[in-house]
Amino acid sequence: MRKTMREIAKWIAKFPDGLMELEWPELERVLREVFEGLGFVTRLTPLAQDGGFDLELSCAKDGKPITFLVEIKHWTPPSRPGRRILKSFFDVVVKNSATAGLLLSSSGFSSDAIAGRTEVERQRVRLGDHSKIVTLCQYYVQREAGLWVETTPLPDLLFGDTI
Repeated sequence: MRKTMREIAKWIAKFPDGLMELEWPELERVLREVFEGLGFVTRLTPLAQDGGFDLELSCAKDGKPITFLVEIKHWTPPSRPGRRILKSFFDVVVKNSATAGLLLSSSGFSSDAIAGRTEVERQRVRLGDHSKIVTLCQYYVQREAGLWVETTPLPDLLFGDTI
């Protein structure tokens, strides 16, 4: 199964529009493989009882362990996560004492989710859309092919090109 998910990640990197053909559980599994392939230690939460996040990512920064939570919303456009979803995820990140969180949405975000964030929320939770998911898959493919030299710290890679 995991090998299949890695192949799907490669397919998404090559055909970004194909992302919308996946079901949400498949996307969670694919992104687990992507993050693990990029160098994170990953934990995929059980479906439907995930505690408000789908993936837990761990790595080290300056020799200290850090943890990130990732929530994935794979909704059919025009449905997009809004302020309520962002606030809920922010609360989960704080409750779990994670370093920060990444909320990924293949359909983007509503304007109230983007405009209504406080500075504290911006520091603790970043937002990534369809293009961020595709970019992560492309980094994964480049690393697997030996074309990507790891010069960017994992946290910077995780939050690059996010809002």
